[in-house]
Amino acid sequence: MISTLAALAGGTGLGFLYWKFIGCSSGSCGITSNKYMSMFLGALLGLMLSGDLARAQEAAKLQNVDQKVFETKMKAKNVVILDVRTPGEFKSGYIPGAINIDIYAADFQTQVQKLDKSKTYLVYCRSGARSSNAGNLMVTNGFKEVYNLQGGMMGWRGAVQR
Repeated sequence: MISTLAALAGGTGLGFLYWKFIGCSSGSCGITSNKYMSMFLGALLGLMLSGDLARAQEAAKLQNVDQKVFETKMKAKNVVILDVRTPGEFKSGYIPGAINIDIYAADFQTQVQKLDKSKTYLVYCRSGARSSNAGNLMVTNGFKEVYNLQGGMMGWRGAVQR
């Protein structure tokens, strides 16, 4: 809300400055020759830009979810369950359907870049720390929907495959 008000005020101010200093106060610029119209158009532009920025920031966030939400997301289409633990940890038990990409592997980023960015990713590790780092890296690299399991396998009470 505050950012919207700031964008509105900033846009209005810039509209006024445009009218005052670009020369439209002389009446030679059609629509923007009226300072109120310039301020209105500036405010409108400021609101549009703030909305775009808010959506971009919202889309680019790792979401930490509990087991209930994680399990619900598992049932959706185009979902990849990603276990970022070591291969030894993975062999000791993993969430059914998960693929393993070890966050400690030298080629972790290369392997992640090969993944389809249009899919939804459910990421987990032992406690949630490594998967949080992995998820944030994925978001930074253009993945749109990434969910981190809070508590990782330590808090998982669902099915485990061995």
